[in-house]
Amino acid sequence: RMKLTFIVLMWLTCAMLSGCFDDAPAYKQTFLKEDAGAEGSWLVQVPPKEGETKSKELPLKIVARKAKVTGGRLGKHNEHKKGDEGTVTAYTITLTMPPEERTDEETAEKGTQELTYDAVLLSIEEATFLAYEPPQSRHPELVHMDFIPVHRVIRVERKGDVITVWPMKRAVVWMPQIKPLDTSDADPELPAEEGQYLVSNPDRLVRVLAKALKQPDAWDEPIKVTRVK
Repeated sequence: RMKLTFIVLMWLTCAMLSGCFDDAPAYKQTFLKEDAGAEGSWLVQVPPKEGETKSKELPLKIVARKAKVTGGRLGKHNEHKKGDEGTVTAYTITLTMPPEERTDEETAEKGTQELTYDAVLLSIEEATFLAYEPPQSRHPELVHMDFIPVHRVIRVERKGDVITVWPMKRAVVWMPQIKPLDTSDADPELPAEEGQYLVSNPDRLVRVLAKALKQPDAWDEPIKVTRVK
């Protein structure tokens, strides 16, 4: 916990002093994918927690946007500053949280809370991943506190009006400006123990995700997302 707190404090100091916000890892453009059929309004079927009998439905909206690429890589954290510039399709995701998830009476009276995320779709070895993080505009005072720029990845598969989502059991995440000591070029290993694992290099992240595809036990039970008609 102390290590995680230290990392968070480092990031907050960096953000306040130098404005070093970032949108996403510098993924190679060849991994980025577009799915026009994913746009629109959906309902996330949230499985019931322990002790609950009913699942919840959370409204989800997906809107396409444009993201910048330079020299064949995504984003402002791209070290390849030189090269052709262009745009690719990215997405804004809005998840509506129910009032009962709030923690005090004053905010509960305001109704639901919308959480937005910046996202891209990745195609890795014929599988599709949704990679997302909170936007720079997210404020710390929001009840759900999901404002630190942790970039997460989940596996998704859309068939018509149904999207199946597989979260990783042992999440591999990315954060801007935070670099681990293990900068070895050796083949990265898939985590074996519970927890969240930091990857600073987008190419290594892709290699880890490709390994996870070959291990069914790397993924949690699927979650269904259905289109609102």
